[in-house]
Amino acid sequence: MNKAEISQRDLDWLSGILEGEGCFYLSHKSCPTITINMIDKDIIDRIAKLFKRDFNEIEWKKKRNIGKIQYRTATYSVEAIQFMELLYPLMGKRRQKRIKSILHAAKKLTLRGRNDGRSKH
Repeated sequence: MNKAEISQRDLDWLSGILEGEGCFYLSHKSCPTITINMIDKDIIDRIAKLFKRDFNEIEWKKKRNIGKIQYRTATYSVEAIQFMELLYPLMGKRRQKRIKSILHAAKKLTLRGRNDGRSKH
């Protein structure tokens, strides 16, 4: 995924949604990840298309036992890193700090992985 594959309008829209509802993190396997859950299927469908991913339905029980369907989509690994790099300048300070720490950790893991594979003579 590169900047040419997503319009600035879509990127601006996505940054606004993810600023309020998104989650940026390293998974338990140290994989950069962006996720978003909400009850608005049309919004999740649009984000999933931008991520070139599918979305899932999750039943969510509210107080008073009223069930609602929640929708979730995510992007991972290299694609998540690419989105984080594109979104970074559009995000608020708190999200920028989080993205920066994830990108730094991912870079360290990549470098460590390359060093682990070297032969030692």
